[in-house]
Amino acid sequence: MKIPDPTAETLSPAKRGLAERWANPKFRWAVLGTGASVLLLTLSLLIYYHDRVTIDDAQVDGHIVPIASKIYGTVAEVLVDDNQPVKAGQVLVRIDPRDYQAKLAQAKAALAMVGGASQMLTQHGSDPVQAANQAHALLYGLVQRQAAMQAFIDCFWLMGAIFLCIIPLMFLMKKMKPHATPTTAH
Repeated sequence: MKIPDPTAETLSPAKRGLAERWANPKFRWAVLGTGASVLLLTLSLLIYYHDRVTIDDAQVDGHIVPIASKIYGTVAEVLVDDNQPVKAGQVLVRIDPRDYQAKLAQAKAALAMVGGASQMLTQHGSDPVQAANQAHALLYGLVQRQAAMQAFIDCFWLMGAIFLCIIPLMFLMKKMKPHATPTTAH
């Protein structure tokens, strides 16, 4: 049995040219090297991008960790720079202490007022327990008045917000004037 020669006349000219090119060792190494390079590049990109998330219009590369302060307040000073690594428990910002200092002064004043009322009642011959109860009642009344005032202020702001939302709706719902309908002559 005779093995057909790939360069024989039985092959078409296109196939014969391909067979001649594959017979050249430089061509074979070039094709195999290109294929190996493409395969290596594809595997490298797959390994590099396998855990990355991408979207159409932006890219976030990094670790985003939500943080919150233990107390509410206005930030007075930021103690870290952008993209600076931080450790757990590290102080990141300083909160403005003026609000809390004012509340502390109010609490001290209320306490002094209760103490003064208690001393006044005990000096006028009242029982110390009864004087303390009256002082606590006085303080409770003070707190109730402050709570009522805060509720009034909150209602005022809510009514203002509702009013500001209703005004544009009134203009939108304003009745349109009827237009004269054109008459047609027959």
